[in-house]
Amino acid sequence: MNINEEIQNILLNIDNRKIKEQSLEEYLNSFKKNELFEILSLHINSSKDVIEMYVLKEKSKRKLIEYIRDNLKDILKVHLEYMKIESLNFLKEILPIIKEKDYDITDKKIPLTFASYFKKFHLAIFEYDDKNIKCFMPKQFIQTFEKLLNETNTIKENKKNNDLFNYLYYITNAYGIIDLNTLYKFVNENLCKIEKEEFINKLNLFEISDDYLHIYECNDEKIVCNIEFQTEDMAINFYNSQTEDYKKYSLDELKLIGENKYVENLSSYDKFIDYLNSIFDLTEEDTKYITDFLIMNYIYSANISKEEADEGFKMNASSMFDLEDSEIEDMRKIAEKIFKDYPKWIKRGNK
Repeated sequence: MNINEEIQNILLNIDNRKIKEQSLEEYLNSFKKNELFEILSLHINSSKDVIEMYVLKEKSKRKLIEYIRDNLKDILKVHLEYMKIESLNFLKEILPIIKEKDYDITDKKIPLTFASYFKKFHLAIFEYDDKNIKCFMPKQFIQTFEKLLNETNTIKENKKNNDLFNYLYYITNAYGIIDLNTLYKFVNENLCKIEKEEFINKLNLFEISDDYLHIYECNDEKIVCNIEFQTEDMAINFYNSQTEDYKKYSLDELKLIGENKYVENLSSYDKFIDYLNSIFDLTEEDTKYITDFLIMNYIYSANISKEEADEGFKMNASSMFDLEDSEIEDMRKIAEKIFKDYPKWIKRGNK
């Protein structure tokens, strides 16, 4: 089965129902009222008709179902526009299967973003066990998605949103936290021209559609934060502790940071990999896993708490390698040197 542990965890933490053919009415009626609002959340927050959206929040479950039915294209359109590209491509791949009432997508390579997004917004239901995974959408969803996937403007908007989100992802990996005004300036200088009101609206929709970005209020201004900052107090305290001016990176440099490749240019990183290669015969896949889940985890954690990062490194390294404590400590010291050479969040991207 083409499914990793993270996707398994997502699918295990759902109301795992036996899939059967359902009408749109039956499908929507199977959700609670608050879950119907989750289906509507992007639509509500992207609508310019504030009064209509306010009134919608007072509607009964029956009226909500009717509203979704009558406005299905607009609702699914905004979902498609904020979907990750790999999810959009996977949706294209499986729609013909679901359309034929097969539902079995066991042999498909399911992107993590697809499982999390379609679960979060109840755009599909899944039936999952240790051997098979099935996916169901009512035929009206399928037909509407098929039409939208053939609309040039919708696909263009999806790409535009993905480009902007990726830039924000890179930025928050480089700085940890950045104030809205500086972020807006960087976007206009380095990525694209966009009106501030539209930019703020997109930021709010990104925060709803993806768990990676968090937006908080600090000193009467908005701050945009990396996923590591899970609470407002934590983010505000860190933001107020930051020093120096934001270091300016080129788009290529930000991409290297965001994709965990910047570290590969550091001599301290080479020393770390050489140390492991002196003990183990690492494959390219091994090296990538170690970089992503040991070194980068240490760097992100150390940006917030060096003590917790050190303890976490020793625990993670011990679970990955059968080594003596002294050897694990030698590895930690090299990882510490990597962090020293890496952009610091507390210094706004400076070393």
